[in-house]
Amino acid sequence: MKHLAQYAVHCVIIAITAAPLPSTAQTRDLTSFGPWELQRAQDGITIHTRDATRRGLNTRETRTAMTLSMPLDEVLDIVRGTSQYWLGLKQVAEVRDFNIASDGNTWHSYIVFDLPWPAKTQDLVVHCLLKQEGDGAAIITMESTPDLVPEQPSIRRMQSFSSLWTFAAIDAQTTRVTYLAAATSEKRLPGWITDPIVHKGLIRMFGAIRVSSEGAFATGSGE
Repeated sequence: MKHLAQYAVHCVIIAITAAPLPSTAQTRDLTSFGPWELQRAQDGITIHTRDATRRGLNTRETRTAMTLSMPLDEVLDIVRGTSQYWLGLKQVAEVRDFNIASDGNTWHSYIVFDLPWPAKTQDLVVHCLLKQEGDGAAIITMESTPDLVPEQPSIRRMQSFSSLWTFAAIDAQTTRVTYLAAATSEKRLPGWITDPIVHKGLIRMFGAIRVSSEGAFATGSGE
């Protein structure tokens, strides 16, 4: 059981950095899906999951959301040009942003995941693009660029990564933040093992964004 628990920590990274299903075009690959089910609600952060079939693979979709008492433009100022909210995850040892455009709407991030034995430390190089989606909405797309930074012999490079955040103004002073992802690994451990750990990681990440809205990014301390 100790081995399974340690391996499940690795599944946190897989689930959080897996391919999202946020738009009509991207969900065309879905051939079946169940209803969204609330799995956790804490400090105004909600996590819903549903089972689906995508490209012939069984997937576990996760939707995490919260509402911030901040105008959309101020929320975007927090996340523009940085991926430091990853530090809200306990397993994240380093985040370095570079190639930041002058307008802050595109950048690269280098992220190191310090995973416990028997998992190997992993890193990720990702291109981030912030786009306005008309008045009152914006998205951040994140796609892996594994060849941009030289690999280190002791660290395993993540080769495939895709993710998406959405930001929607509810009114002039309130913004809804949503993260959508889907784990498609055929070798998933049972959900009763991995889901609580995955959900804790998502709560921490969203908590880091909330802390940043109060003036400073979270540092990943605590549980």
